[in-house]
Amino acid sequence: MNTDAALTYLPGGRVAWSRGSDLVVQRLNLAERRLEGEVVTIVDHLPYFGIVSAPVVSASATGELVYQPGNVATHQLQWFSPDGRQGEVFGPPDESLSFPRVLGHLGCG
Repeated sequence: MNTDAALTYLPGGRVAWSRGSDLVVQRLNLAERRLEGEVVTIVDHLPYFGIVSAPVVSASATGELVYQPGNVATHQLQWFSPDGRQGEVFGPPDESLSFPRVLGHLGCG
């Protein structure tokens, strides 16, 4: 199996991981340390979130999977004055915007 995604172990001998944009599961044979059977897609088009570009997926001790559905959030920067008044919108909406920082005056212009 080739994947950059982390595997999530599920009780009952299965593992789940994201493959492309899908969430898939497959049986894990612990004794022989290998995957068996067919890969089954359980969620199509799983969105990716955060700066690590990873889907939000977790499993309970009973084997129930939870995931965050929906579209990737779009963010947009906007200036605010020190007293909270809204100012100019800066740039277009962007899906990859995370943790912006203000560098301060750089002596330009």
